[in-house]
Amino acid sequence: MNLFTVLTSITYYPLVIIWILFSCIKNLRLPKHNVIFLTILNNESSCSLFNSIYLEILYSSKLGYLIPDIILARPEIILIIINLIFVILIIILIRWWFKQTSELKCLIKQQTKELKQYKEQLRSEIKGRKIIESQLKKLSIIIEQSPSTTIIVDIIGNIEYVNPKFTQITGYSAEEAIGRNPRILKSGQHTKEFYQNMWDTILYGEEWRNEFHNRKKDGSLYWEYASISTIKDKNGNITNFIKVAEDITERKQAEQALQESKEQLHAILNNSATVIFLKDMSGRYLFINKRYENIFNISNQQMV
Repeated sequence: MNLFTVLTSITYYPLVIIWILFSCIKNLRLPKHNVIFLTILNNESSCSLFNSIYLEILYSSKLGYLIPDIILARPEIILIIINLIFVILIIILIRWWFKQTSELKCLIKQQTKELKQYKEQLRSEIKGRKIIESQLKKLSIIIEQSPSTTIIVDIIGNIEYVNPKFTQITGYSAEEAIGRNPRILKSGQHTKEFYQNMWDTILYGEEWRNEFHNRKKDGSLYWEYASISTIKDKNGNITNFIKVAEDITERKQAEQALQESKEQLHAILNNSATVIFLKDMSGRYLFINKRYENIFNISNQQMV
């Protein structure tokens, strides 16, 4: 087997494909024996036939006029050139494939690194959220079980949350209170200036503390000592107000009873025919009755 036969065996099918494409492009008419040639798969028997067909193709097309006779006389040269072209194309394709693969590997490596960073960041955020959720849960339990009433209202004053202690003291359930204004507790015992001072203080962002004399759902009155402060977002804007109040009704009733007892005692002492006075350990007068004032011609304000 000579060199031509070997090269023909190697380049048989690529040349057939190229020839068909070239013939289609140039609108060449394929001779009958060329069609027969395409069906021949035995390289040994096809070599001599391919040689004649090869020459016929070159001479029947315009390519034959462009190729020197010395090359046409030795088809193995063209086969070598075609093989070289195929090798070069294959090398180019392999280099391109390796380049694309390398770039793809770099891209995959970079994306993998970014995914790992994102995963760590996500894990850190999840851990932080779990801590926040745990803290919020604890805070929620504290508020729910707090002995003080807690109310959260929005920026325009509508109730968004009340704790169970609020329901216990006022008689309003959470469903009845949420969405309504805290004016439902207004008793009419405070002036308009009292409420204006409260709003001016909390809208300025400061904490307001004072006593409220409010009305329950059943109409009865009660006292509470309240602290109202603001809830702000990360930009410092006020989003809500929170009121934490302690029921001081019993204390106010005790103070009132003490004051009434004191006034009754003063009335009894002042109406007595006996001179009565009270001094402390340093000798200062703390009280003198009317009989003392009349006998010594001196007022209570001058002595006490």
